[in-house]
Amino acid sequence: SQRSAMSEAKNASSTLAAAKKLSAIKRMPSLTRGLTTSDGRMAGGVMRTRSTSHQSEEMSDCKKQERLSQRVRKSLASPRAFDDGRIGSWTLSGKVGDELKTNQDRGVVVWPFNGKSTEALLCIFDGHGDDGEHVASFVSARLPILLEQDGDSLRADPEGTLRKKIIEVNDDLVVGMGTKSYASTSGCTAAVVYACGDELWVAWVGDSRVVMGTRRGGNVEVAFETDAHKGDVPSEKARVEACGGRVDTSEDPVRVWVDDLGLSMSRSIGDTKFKRRGVIATADVQHLRLDPASKPGAEGDCLLVLASDGVWDVIESDEVCQLVGRHSKARSACQELVTLAQERWTAEEADYRDDTTAIVVFLPFLKVPRASRVPKQLRTAAPSPATPRTSRTSRNSAA
Repeated sequence: SQRSAMSEAKNASSTLAAAKKLSAIKRMPSLTRGLTTSDGRMAGGVMRTRSTSHQSEEMSDCKKQERLSQRVRKSLASPRAFDDGRIGSWTLSGKVGDELKTNQDRGVVVWPFNGKSTEALLCIFDGHGDDGEHVASFVSARLPILLEQDGDSLRADPEGTLRKKIIEVNDDLVVGMGTKSYASTSGCTAAVVYACGDELWVAWVGDSRVVMGTRRGGNVEVAFETDAHKGDVPSEKARVEACGGRVDTSEDPVRVWVDDLGLSMSRSIGDTKFKRRGVIATADVQHLRLDPASKPGAEGDCLLVLASDGVWDVIESDEVCQLVGRHSKARSACQELVTLAQERWTAEEADYRDDTTAIVVFLPFLKVPRASRVPKQLRTAAPSPATPRTSRTSRNSAA
């Protein structure tokens, strides 16, 4: 994860606390609406469903993680078993010197989501600063609730609702009695995918990345990837400098400076001291309509990867798509990806290894809602202007 210059010095010189242990997969009620009757049904007569939710473990013991995940998956009470062939997730803690560091990454998969098995929510949150793990934990727990509480608006206006709720979770964080102290000089990124049938809305803040791969001519290529919010992006630099912030482009990574604190991104959740200097929590959002492969190995959109920069700093998007595309199971693909990233960190950095978390999804993984089904030839003949497929980095910018 990205850290302030002050945090880097502190972390490198201190013995870090042992990692806390969190359940890898937990059952989470799908809210649909805020009110339920005494028998657990929604006020409108809709059964309250159970959703599968994954939160990244703060541990580096892969064998223990695997045993725990297997045990919990067997007890899931969701409408269908958690399918690690289609959706996989994995995380490993980083290191400073010879000491394991607290894992500040969080990953969330909620399915069924918003009361429907045709919807899902996928998220990566990468914390930074001394209390980054607390910020990421708060956001990972709070954002899915906020989105489901306003589920009708999410379906009607996904782009606007995702932006609004990410701002709202930032506001809840920075004013909360138990969280505002964490948010002063710590924060997190957000990479969020709201899936509804064969449509995706991708929202992101900071430098965690979402990549979609498409199989063409036997090869898996990058069809879409998000752009990192960095201080050297001209529009980002202009906004920060207009607010009195200072961007140092001579560094790698480029940092936004406020007094003696440096932040290696131009947008984040939290980081209150940077907000008055142009670092914002406003998400960019991109709408994608899938043209999924008809079967494994066929041509079409075939995979989705969300990951913290522990992956992207050492593995390019093209290589990630090729690696994941060789697998038949999403979980094994995710494990190999995260393990490879950690090996690259060890080879490239003598005394530091970043936390690394990823979610891999093989497409298609949701049924298309009956009311929104469109013949495939119509979808491919006239793609939505909001989802151009000729540019890997096209997006709808909010800034």
